[in-house]
Amino acid sequence: MTGACIKKWWGMRNVLVAFLSTAEARRLVETHKAWLMHFWTGYSPEAHMGLEDMCVADERFAMYYDQRVKGGAAFLREAIRRWAGQS
Repeated sequence: MTGACIKKWWGMRNVLVAFLSTAEARRLVETHKAWLMHFWTGYSPEAHMGLEDMCVADERFAMYYDQRVKGGAAFLREAIRRWAGQS
């Protein structure tokens, strides 16, 4: 990785980290949780995080999110890690 690539990546990472702290990211996680509760009988932040870890690891699930927003599966996973259990 060149210095320019590292600098660009680091800048994008900083934007991502900043966005994860916003109310919009929290609402995304709350909306995802509400959708899950149509199918789950109980909620735990650990299960929510584990589910999204599997979604990122399995390319079939990741593709569902990534077709809509590039990097969407990984972003949702990071948002869930930040906000799960906070509401």
